[in-house]
Amino acid sequence: MTKCRSKKLLDHYIITIPAQMQHSSSDRACVTFMSMTRSLKIRLELQRGDRVHVLAEDMMDILNYSRCFLFRVPAVEEKEQVWSFHALVQGDDINFNQSKKVVITNGNQVMFIQTDKPLYKPGQTVRFRVATLDKTLRASNDTYPVVELLDPQRNRIAQWRNVSPINGIADFTFPLAEELTLGEYKISIPNRLEKTFSVSEYISKRFEVLINVPSMVTDKDKSLTIDACGRYSYGKPVMGALNITICPRKVYAWTYFIYEDEETPPEGCQVLPVIQTETNGCVSKAIDFDFSNTGNTYFYTKLEIFCTLTEHNTGQMEKAFAVISIENRRQTIRFVEIGNYYQKGVPFTGMIKVEDKRGEPQQDEVVFLEVINDDTKSNVSLRTDRLGIVRFTLNTSEWNDTVLVTGKFSLDEVDEEDEEDSLPYKWLSPFYSESKSFLKVESIADTLECDSEQRIRVDYYLNKNHLDPQAEHLSFFYMILAKGGIIHHGEHKVNLHAATHPSSFYLEIPVTSDLFPEASLLVFTVLMNGEMVAGLGKYALAKCLKSKVELEFSEKKVRPGRKVNLEIKAESGSLCSVRSVDKGVLLHQSHTGTSKSSILDGIKEWIINTGVYDFPNIPEDFEEYRCLEKEALEQTQRQHPWYHGTSDVYSLFKESGLKVFTNTKIKQPVTCLAPEFTLRSFDGVVQLSSKPKASRVSNSNENSEKVRTFFPDTWLYDLVPIGPKGLAILNVTAPDSITSWVTDAFCLWKSGFGETNAVSLTTFKPYFIDLMLPYSIIQGEELTLTAIVFSYVKQCMMAVVWLSDSPDFTVIQGSRKQYACICADQMASFTWNITTVKIGVVKLSVRSSAARQEGGCTERDFNQRKKLRSDALMKSVIVKPSGILQEAAETFFLCPSGSSVQEDVSLHVPDDVVQGSEHAHVSVHGDIMGKATENLGHLLRLPHGCGEQNIAIFAPNIYIMQYLESTKQLTPALKRRALKYLTTGRRDTM
Repeated sequence: MTKCRSKKLLDHYIITIPAQMQHSSSDRACVTFMSMTRSLKIRLELQRGDRVHVLAEDMMDILNYSRCFLFRVPAVEEKEQVWSFHALVQGDDINFNQSKKVVITNGNQVMFIQTDKPLYKPGQTVRFRVATLDKTLRASNDTYPVVELLDPQRNRIAQWRNVSPINGIADFTFPLAEELTLGEYKISIPNRLEKTFSVSEYISKRFEVLINVPSMVTDKDKSLTIDACGRYSYGKPVMGALNITICPRKVYAWTYFIYEDEETPPEGCQVLPVIQTETNGCVSKAIDFDFSNTGNTYFYTKLEIFCTLTEHNTGQMEKAFAVISIENRRQTIRFVEIGNYYQKGVPFTGMIKVEDKRGEPQQDEVVFLEVINDDTKSNVSLRTDRLGIVRFTLNTSEWNDTVLVTGKFSLDEVDEEDEEDSLPYKWLSPFYSESKSFLKVESIADTLECDSEQRIRVDYYLNKNHLDPQAEHLSFFYMILAKGGIIHHGEHKVNLHAATHPSSFYLEIPVTSDLFPEASLLVFTVLMNGEMVAGLGKYALAKCLKSKVELEFSEKKVRPGRKVNLEIKAESGSLCSVRSVDKGVLLHQSHTGTSKSSILDGIKEWIINTGVYDFPNIPEDFEEYRCLEKEALEQTQRQHPWYHGTSDVYSLFKESGLKVFTNTKIKQPVTCLAPEFTLRSFDGVVQLSSKPKASRVSNSNENSEKVRTFFPDTWLYDLVPIGPKGLAILNVTAPDSITSWVTDAFCLWKSGFGETNAVSLTTFKPYFIDLMLPYSIIQGEELTLTAIVFSYVKQCMMAVVWLSDSPDFTVIQGSRKQYACICADQMASFTWNITTVKIGVVKLSVRSSAARQEGGCTERDFNQRKKLRSDALMKSVIVKPSGILQEAAETFFLCPSGSSVQEDVSLHVPDDVVQGSEHAHVSVHGDIMGKATENLGHLLRLPHGCGEQNIAIFAPNIYIMQYLESTKQLTPALKRRALKYLTTGRRDTM
């Protein structure tokens, strides 16, 4: 609604506000008035029903007024609500009130769950943390009403209610039962988020296989080089035999579905002869392979590379897998820094970049730019520079309507082969300007670096006939936008007498964490005829967080059991979650289980995919476009145009996620006569403080034989408060494992979220022994126990290994004391055949000592020499009872009435039971209806129809609401909806 009483309207005004805002965050509304000749009072407010939220009030008494008002977004009861944004301006001879619809969301936050590791064994303790961030990446301390832990059958096995975070982090622990169902468990925050972790009987991996192959080959290639390496978790090379199998797979071009038979190997695989690794643990194999005739119009082909590395002496195997795509062209071509529209008469500029399939730039490549304007086709030949880039400028003076621009490698007619290339194309629409004036804001293809100043060029082409001849300066206003809001605004003045036309100026934009991960720069000015001229540039930012977090160990490599300092730098007052996990566990499964390398990757994806990026400017205000002036005298039936998809200034505000009201001209006039429908195509890519010094621990007494017993999967999972100097130091003891510890941290405080990843500490000693054990064995069955001694000492050594005595097992074969000669960077294995007697956890201890030898290795030499190296460790294995498992279950129902109840259960054990195997466990389910009654809120329905039909829908709503209320699942929103449906149903029935 607009009311206006004035002898003279305001010269020019522009008022903007984000189209979508989030409760609990801050946003800005910006006001610009130009050429004012009177004092005015302005009031900005948000309204919904009888609720009025005042955003700003101010007096304007200067000629040109431009200001942004920071305000807190009001709370909403529902997930999202439509509000009205009102702007009221009052003066001596003017009084107007304009409103637009905006959306306010509630709970539009990103929540993440972090576990201390991705998989667990039965009996271990699950530790996890939950945090919630708003769009500014600041933590919320809101209470979590319910947090649940669900087993693979979605039975609730743990529950926490009304958990309040501390400094934004809620911390949880849960001990798993010794006997439980293996599989995927879920941490659930109902209706918000789920996080999956695995429970399995696993052993940490000792080494991994790394494959290095090109990501693509062409169908004209005749050979392929495969590089594969074995690496222990502590970084040393693995000696072994490598099996390589190459399998071509045909894939439907439109489904990406790989045909795969899990029972039998696919036809056409090429199995290479077994290859022994070099001293560096690697193999490089060049093979002949004909890649031609592998695909057609409907299929394309990939190569799957399977590598299996078998470790010497132990026979332990690890596998790896890689995929190579087969393309008919090695290079790709794409547009860089190219917009969606052009300004007629203004040179259109852009860039083409040529890369190979690995992303490497291709120099001196000839490419062609084809332009189709109406029925006229033209092309230009271009050559790439050392960066694989070629810049082009096109004359737009003869362009009309929509123009198609395509990048090509050849001007030949497109054949079946070329259809599979990625040919970039762009439909360019003419940008409307009544005066033929334009603004172009430079877009930058590369990501912007954080905490820097970015110089951005703004070109302007202004019609001199529409500039005030008496004005000395022209003001250009700009807004920096990110995360759906206005981050910064400013004004840049140009001297009209000194400037030439066309001309340009530069804006220095501070690149801060507020702009992460994507930002836009909107620049506009207003001409004397009331026309607004605007331009928009878009930018991507590298990792940019206000909260900086750093991790550093005092040493990169330490001996097991030694002290080491972990230094954590973050904002003073922060609370940091520090995690350090054995790399051998992560070789089974990564922390995220996806390609995302960190929590931040998930947060970045959420920011991009929420807010204005999902539903720009919804709901619409349905403001009429101006009709073409030539239609003013038409007497035929006219339509009322509410929306038009043309390229104009209004579309730039819309694309920026802003609502705008203004009396300037920002929309292209449209035809108001009966429409003619035309087919348009979409743009796209065709697929065809001072630092404390940690005390260095002396490595003296290397030969002391301390038994290594501490082998955790997760070494550190601590909540660490940061001190007033922005620093915390953890003095910790390194575990006894010979491995690398992958360490990361995230921190929360006033400045928001911060994280750091992939800091590593290696626990290592040059001479050590290890035991290869399965997760479990059966009582009485024979086990081949293997001990491995690794020596990274530069001399040959005679090693002796002892298997300690124990009443829990019996040695069937093999001397308890065994010898072997080990030279530099080699290993030796020692075996015993044993049987276990005891059920449960059995501990096995081995020791090893070695003496340096100048000549050959013999027992006599060892006995005469002084021991130089030694190591000892103790590990455990689970012994399961023999026999056949028999289970008996007894189920009963307990119904306490305000007091405790008791039920006696008799356990009957068979006479021939395996001693020590009898046990019992109790499961209690507080919700006897179980998972059959999950998500009942979705069953609420609005009654309709007459008589029986109405009642048939009406009655279940009552029972659903009663059940949800009794189980404390009835939220205010569900209750309102249920009562509304019941009221409506009763009214219709009456």
